[in-house]
Parts: sequence; C-alpha cells; structure tokens
Amino acid sequence: MDRGRESSQLGQTEADSAPTMSKCRVPGCSRSALFITECSFVHNKPVDIHVNLPEVMFLVRKAEPRRVMLTHLYSEWDEIDATKEIAAFQPPCEVLLAFDGMVVDL
Repeated sequence: MDRGRESSQLGQTEADSAPTMSKCRVPGCSRSALFITECSFVHNKPVDIHVNLPEVMFLVRKAEPRRVMLTHLYSEWDEIDATKEIAAFQPPCEVLLAFDGMVVDL
C-alpha cells in the first residue's frame, strides 16, 4: 500500500468555484498522514483566496488523507458547533481543528 507523504499543506487559493474545485487534483497531498489546510470560513466566504468547509471536505475526498487539520479559522468558527458542522459532511477521516501551540504526532 502506498502510504503517501507524512504531511502536506494547502494554503490560500483562488479555487472559489465548483468547476475549478472539480478539476483540482490536490498534487502532493494524496494519502498523506496529515493534510493541513486553511479553512477560514464555515460556509459563506466574502473573499476568493480562502476556502470554506464544503470546499475543504471536497479536497479531503480527493486527497484521501488519514487525518486533516483545519487552520486559519476565522472568528465565525467560535460561534458554531464545529463538531456538528464537520460531521454533516461525513468526513472520511479524522478532522482536527488547529489551535496555537498544537502538537500532532505523525
């Protein structure tokens, strides 16, 4: 079995539309132990350079990591039940919400 990389990271993007996202191949991220990605917004996003939770879940399904860590979480995440929002997407792997000083074993 190809274990893939130990970790991979996706930063700011301009992938703001379904057609663009559907063509995304997530290079370098496939089957990594930990896929680290920004997820600034839960659903709506006022700017194109960040991804939201639905887009991240789409990318996770493409990349097939063993775990995903969401970073760059804007304050709207503080106002919602993140566990419930994430569970609604039935993620295929464990989803971690990053916090300052967080340490993750690979």
